[in-house]
Amino acid sequence: MPMKSVVAAFLMAMAITALLTPQVRKAALALGAIDEPAARRVHTRRVPRLGGVAIVVGFFLPLLALLALRTHAGLIFFATARITLGLTLGALLVVLAGLFDDLRGLGAKAKLAIQIAAATAAYAGGMRVEGIELPWIGAINLGWLAFPATVVWIVGIVNAMNLIDGLDGLAAGVAFFACLTNFTIASITGNLYILLITASLAGTVVGFLFYNFNPAKIFMGDSGSMFLGFVLASASLMGAGTQKSPTLIGIIVPVLALGLPITDMLMTIARRFLGRRSLFVADRGHIHHR
Repeated sequence: MPMKSVVAAFLMAMAITALLTPQVRKAALALGAIDEPAARRVHTRRVPRLGGVAIVVGFFLPLLALLALRTHAGLIFFATARITLGLTLGALLVVLAGLFDDLRGLGAKAKLAIQIAAATAAYAGGMRVEGIELPWIGAINLGWLAFPATVVWIVGIVNAMNLIDGLDGLAAGVAFFACLTNFTIASITGNLYILLITASLAGTVVGFLFYNFNPAKIFMGDSGSMFLGFVLASASLMGAGTQKSPTLIGIIVPVLALGLPITDMLMTIARRFLGRRSLFVADRGHIHHR
């Protein structure tokens, strides 16, 4: 029965996002939220960029439906209310920041401050890097370093996903395969909460990809890329919170699942630092540009 809810979450998320994205596209055109062709951009035509709205709605509605129907899977959200609240609050913070940036523009420092606030909400909800298990060494408890480690992890993944969102279908495609990885690990460990989260996220990504494959009819914008990054980063930490484990088991798994955006982010930081340029100034040195 729980697996039926997981499948239902995926299908509902895909259908809702696929149906909603064209309407969001029209709204983006009306509001003037459009990516214009520019020297550092790959696309050569005007493309609306508010697709993140459809992604967010497509993610949350199936989970709310399962909760409203009082399914066994839905009731898990009641049992883990602290994690659910932290995930929801943090996600809404990054979505609102991304939405403001998509519509009017938001400074890099303000965006970073909101991302840190979102990571703090996740930490308060129990999604934490409390320790790391290393081969031949065992578990290392981070103690007071758990909070900064959690913030660095979540903010890092949020920005990594944001940085690679420069090619049709790239960010959504990476997110989908990261969902598959998290889903596989959750299946092995029997963590139904993460199964629901990743199934709904994968469904909404697939629904959005119908319009985001080359040539893209709509971009997800910062609201979408930062939302995906936040949920993926948080989902990789949920095992510790839901299984009452003192350590983050298998930190290597999410690192491998998000290998492309993490690699691109580290290369970007190194490139701009060595070139004595601001870390917040965009360039055409990303992997997808090359």
